Amino acid sequence: MTVLPDTMMPDGPLRSQRTIPVYYKPAEVDGFLRALALRCAGVAAMVASIGLWIVPGIDGDAAMQLSKLLVSAILLVGGAAMIGVSRRSDAPEVVIDTKNRHLTVITRDRRGHVTSQTSHAIDDLREIELRDGLLTARDKMGEPLIALPVEDAEVEGALRSLLSRPAV
Repeated sequence: MTVLPDTMMPDGPLRSQRTIPVYYKPAEVDGFLRALALRCAGVAAMVASIGLWIVPGIDGDAAMQLSKLLVSAILLVGGAAMIGVSRRSDAPEVVIDTKNRHLTVITRDRRGHVTSQTSHAIDDLREIELRDGLLTARDKMGEPLIALPVEDAEVEGALRSLLSRPAV
């Protein structure tokens, strides 16, 4: 077993001491309990839309059948919407194509519709760096594009191989 002296410090800043760019804002993700409650309510509404048809009605009552159809459709669509809302976050979607060496940043509004989609060639970026578990990139003008934490070791390895490989 080897003992290092107290003055020995590892190369680079420690994870808690790393410099985070000022333009990095973590995505506001809804709390776990809120997402769980929305999912449970969504599933309950969808099950209720099916369960509504289990209750027998009066045969030949068209108004009752039509109202059951309307209520079950509203419950089904509302339940699906609750499940969809519980999965959404405010963070932009970043797609990195390692074969074509492109970085695409997709931003969506609260409804999930694409508001902007910009694609950049990795070789044309002024700076792209993966350090201390944080991927940062700047465009040709020096404006920040992304600052994303990379926590998965497999993704980090793929990014490192992409960044170390020269352009073809």
